[in-house]
Parts: sequence; structure tokens; C-alpha cells
Amino acid sequence: MRRSNVLCVMLTAASLIALETPAALACGGFFSSSESEIVDMSDQRALLVSFEGRVDQFVQIAYEGVPAQFAWVYPFPAQPTLEQVSSDLFTLLDEGTRPRFTIIDESGGGGGGAGDASGNTGCSCGDIIGVGGNGGDDMTGDMDAGADGGSSVDVWDEGEVGVFDYAVITATSIDDMLTWLGDNGFVVPETAKPVLQHYVDLSWFFVAMKLSPGTGFGNAATSTIKFSYLSETMTYPLYMSSISAASHLGILLYVLAPHRMDAAGAYVTSEIATNELDAITPETTNYEDLFAKAIDVNGGRAFAVEYAGSGGEVEDMLWSVEDISSAAKAQYLTRLRTIMSPNVMDADVPLEPAASDTVIDPTFEIFYSRTTNAAVGGWALLAGLFSYTLLRGAARRLRGRKGEVP
Repeated sequence: MRRSNVLCVMLTAASLIALETPAALACGGFFSSSESEIVDMSDQRALLVSFEGRVDQFVQIAYEGVPAQFAWVYPFPAQPTLEQVSSDLFTLLDEGTRPRFTIIDESGGGGGGAGDASGNTGCSCGDIIGVGGNGGDDMTGDMDAGADGGSSVDVWDEGEVGVFDYAVITATSIDDMLTWLGDNGFVVPETAKPVLQHYVDLSWFFVAMKLSPGTGFGNAATSTIKFSYLSETMTYPLYMSSISAASHLGILLYVLAPHRMDAAGAYVTSEIATNELDAITPETTNYEDLFAKAIDVNGGRAFAVEYAGSGGEVEDMLWSVEDISSAAKAQYLTRLRTIMSPNVMDADVPLEPAASDTVIDPTFEIFYSRTTNAAVGGWALLAGLFSYTLLRGAARRLRGRKGEVP
């Protein structure tokens, strides 16, 4: 692999980010209609498909700004092949699984409009590296360049996918890996070393990517890459995201498998208490408050399941996606979402079959009563005034005991 003069900085395992300009390209949007929906705003999103001993991991990568300032590193448990696919995939998944609410107003009108905020600026879910420098050199050339001089780094594959140049590497020594990354234009901060060490110890593969030379300056684009590898199990490399400097990251995972799937290992999967769902106004609900409670368990290491379904519903949702086989589409689709602090992203997330294949329907009808809400508001006001009167009276009596003028 030819060395370049590109200077890179490890930024996050969540989104493709420029050093000088915003890199996160919003892939979701705000919806306003007679049906209120939550808005897709997560920082990471991925689809993992398990079928016949193979995992297809779809990752959406967004960038905007100077192409030379971007690069990306992502770990996999087995050697992956890469392919660019339709960027409509996550739009279809989001439209089909996003919680939505029909608010029935007593005045006769359907509610809706404002909706509830939810998950992803729709970027990537890998290990990101922002590039600086000239960025003109690609990563093609001598496939064994990293192993020269006794290095433990092996380059298993390299090429182009979409607008990216990539290399698939392994290493048995973290120092050799850091040297290889440095020689090929990636500068990794010291804080990332133990995270990379974790995957080196597991003998995982790494995909190192950066934008191809000639990618237009200032372009805003989104690419969806499919990484395919042989495995009977699925693991989301969340520990890689702990490198992020963000205070909290939104994570949205879709899992297509023979059964409904849960986050496992150090993480738990919670169900949202939708029996407590209520309309706050004719256009808003308390859904996001209930979502926050659902993920505020297990020390913040929790995912909320927002959708689970199978059969014709999922097949209809994904009928136009040619990159997933018809047999795989007939499986169970699960939507898992969280907002998590990087300091609790201290392990990867195994994805395991749930205790049952119970369906989670993301559509809700809620009755909003102006009279009831006004009455509740009135009683709250009276209760507040009553409490204030009692406290004021107690204060006056206390001052009287001290010889003060009430």
C-alpha cells in the first residue's frame, strides 16, 4: 500500500466528521402531518442481517466539506467484502418502523404535526478518522507494504467502493498497527490505543477507508456500504464509539434475523411503557419521556425496542431493496434505539434472540381531551396556590414566635 502525506485524526466511531467543517449530513427529517411521528436524528445507524451463516452489515456514511479531511476505520470479527448499495435503505427502514401517533382531538380534528424527537443524523457506525493534509494519494499499490521489516500488519484486500479507497488489514501488535496507520496517513490519538488494542486482541479485521482523490470539494453526500462476512453470530462494535468526544450519542440499530433480537452482554433491552403514553397537546406526546425512562436503566447501558415485526409487513417495507434476498426479508426485523454516553460504551453489543417474538407495533392512537387537560391544569394551579398559602402561614407563625412583626 502506497504511503501518503495525508494527516488524519481519529474522531469518533459514530459519524464521518471534518476537522474544519461540519461532516454529519442529516439523513432523517422532521415529519408533519395528521399523523405525528418521531424524527430520525441518531448519530449512528446500521442494519445487520443474519442469514445462513453470513452477516451483512449495512453502514451509512455521510460527509460534507473538504474530501481530504475524511477517513474511517471500522472493526469486523471476520474478513469482510465491501459493496456500495442504495442509500434509500435507511429511509425505507425509518419510514416503516418509526413510532407514529394519531392524536384524536375532542374538537374532531386529527392531531399531529410536532411529533417527538428520536434518533439519528444518519451518519455512520464505524470507527471514524478525519483526514487532513493533501489527501490526494489513494491507498492502492503494494499490498504487503505494511508487513515489510517484520511488521505484524497484513493487508488482506484493497480497492475502491463508491467514493472511498479502502484496505482490509489485521495486526497482532498494536504498535505495528499504529505504525501502519501513521505510514498511510492516519494519526491516531493516544486515547484510542486501548480501544484498538481490544480489537487487535480479538484478532478482528479492520477496514481503513478515505475518500478517493478527485472527490469534489464541498460536496455533501451519503453512501451506504454493505460489509459481508461469515459468522453465525452478530456483534455491534460499540466500544469503538467510546473514542467519540460527544457527551451523548444517538444509536439506531436495525436487526434482520430469524427471531426478534435483543442487545445483550453488558447491555439490556427495555420496552417503552406505551400504556403510559399520553397526548400533551393536540400535536405532541410524552413518548420521548417514556423512551428516556426505558434507557435509563442498567447504568445507562440500555436499548429500547421500538419495532418488531416479520412476514409480509417487513417484505413490503423492503420490497425494492435488491441488496437483501427475498428469503432474508422474510425474517424478523427489530428496531433498537438508545442515547448513550461514551463512558458507558465500554463493551461491544452481542445481539441475541429475545425471550419471545412478540410483535411491537409502532403506531398509536391517542385521545386528547381539552376539557380533561384544562381540568388537570386547573387542579394543579389550585394545589400550588393551596401549598403556597400553607407555607406562607407557617412562615408568619414562625416569625411571630420570634417576636417579629408578621
